[in-house]
Amino acid sequence: SSDFFGVAEDQFYNAADITRSDLGFAIVGTYKNTQGQNSNMYFLRTDPAGNILDGSEKFFDAVLSSPQSILEKTESSTQDTGNSIAVTADGGYILVGSMVTTLERGNGGKDILIIRI
Repeated sequence: SSDFFGVAEDQFYNAADITRSDLGFAIVGTYKNTQGQNSNMYFLRTDPAGNILDGSEKFFDAVLSSPQSILEKTESSTQDTGNSIAVTADGGYILVGSMVTTLERGNGGKDILIIRI
């Protein structure tokens, strides 16, 4: 795994899996604000030089995320992780991770989450 540290913010990106294409890299991992206890699964893409592409960052939280919402990276209610990424036949991505859920959304423990982007 690799760690990326922000310059202007207290943030911690832990990359769990990286896939390469002609256009750069796609990364899935865990984002954690250094001030908080919780974490989110994140996805981002970079150019071949490793620069994050504008608009490519996405954050997922087991309790707060919904198909209609886009989370800010600091919004987190549980400890969620991104673990693996795969490219789909149509050029999209499948993300796999674990999410801590509530009884209202999930089993009230750790669940596996599969997201298609």
